[in-house]
Amino acid sequence: MSNGNVALMTNMAKNGGLPWDCILGPEVAQHYKPEPESYLANVRLLGLTPDQVVMTAAHQGDSWPQHVRD
Repeated sequence: MSNGNVALMTNMAKNGGLPWDCILGPEVAQHYKPEPESYLANVRLLGLTPDQVVMTAAHQGDSWPQHVRD
């Protein structure tokens, strides 16, 4: 999940040899991180609930917000 557009992120993943199953961005969720709905919309899209998802991030500001975990 990125705040970048999906086409850009897909090209970056392909060029980097990253085998992602899917790339989710604001075009999908209609919200940007750290808005709670940006996370929740993508979780719903995958047919999951927040307690079934693990959020990992390279940057501290991208960490799963507390208000989404509660």
